[in-house]
Amino acid sequence: MRRLLSQASGSLRHLSLSGCGLSDDLLGPLLPSLGCCSSLRSLALALNPLSTAGLVKTVRMVSRVPSMRQLLYPNPLEEYQPGLPELPSSAQLLDWPLDESKDINATSSLLNKVLKDCGRSDIVLTCDLLNYEKDSAE
Repeated sequence: MRRLLSQASGSLRHLSLSGCGLSDDLLGPLLPSLGCCSSLRSLALALNPLSTAGLVKTVRMVSRVPSMRQLLYPNPLEEYQPGLPELPSSAQLLDWPLDESKDINATSSLLNKVLKDCGRSDIVLTCDLLNYEKDSAE
């Protein structure tokens, strides 16, 4: 995957890795390769078992891509009700209820703060899979 990303780094504009089973451990090594994709405008990572810490690292990486305009991120594992398997499938993530006692806006606020701290305010961050449109990143 890293070799493919490096070969496409100058022309890749939209990349969807949604539902690919990317955990923090799997996504971490890909982040430097993704950061080299100089034309990347949108990245979709929905329905992947990522933690809040993994999402923060991802936002820091996308902030270094000058062309980046949109990131579709998954709800972090910490936002799901207890009982979710350690590495859930995309179907499990889609069906498993979110923990209503958690502040759903907390993740969005945190990630937008990270983005602002990185000097970027022009990237749309969303976890809204149903209303995500990669074409709006144009």
